[in-house]
Amino acid sequence: MKDRTYQTRHNLNFSGGSDAVRYYASLGFMKQGGVFNVDKDLNDYNTNTGMSVINLHSNVNVNVTKEFKVFADIKAKKVKSTGASTSSDITSTSPDAAVQGILYALPNNVFQPFNINGDLAGASGYTNPYGYLNKSGFSNLETNYISTVINLEYDLSKYLPGLIAFIDFGLNS
Repeated sequence: MKDRTYQTRHNLNFSGGSDAVRYYASLGFMKQGGVFNVDKDLNDYNTNTGMSVINLHSNVNVNVTKEFKVFADIKAKKVKSTGASTSSDITSTSPDAAVQGILYALPNNVFQPFNINGDLAGASGYTNPYGYLNKSGFSNLETNYISTVINLEYDLSKYLPGLIAFIDFGLNS
């Protein structure tokens, strides 16, 4: 593993409005480099782990009339992950997790990364971390999320003090 890697994060937020309409929006971006030492001369693709995330969060509150209000809240997220992979773990949400699992399960005295003849070393029941990182292929995993809530509120206090009717709509994926 590397001693360090980079991570960059940028956010842009704005809000405002009036008595009738209020709004808020936030856009965020995060990029993280790989944490593993990989053999860059071995492949023409990068088997190191990495991740980039884009977030969007927005809400609007509208006082349509004194009695009727509408609230809308939208959240969206796109995550792109890359890393070493085999067909059995390509659906993992964290390419780091597979490699870390291999490293944590491997006793430090089981085998050296290579045999004397230069072939990858191995032992029954264990995965060679060097072989996994550099000779097992790679994956590009992209995940999209969206969450939306719309709330309608009508104040019925003029008919019955304190009575408010709510209707909520939501979508999550």
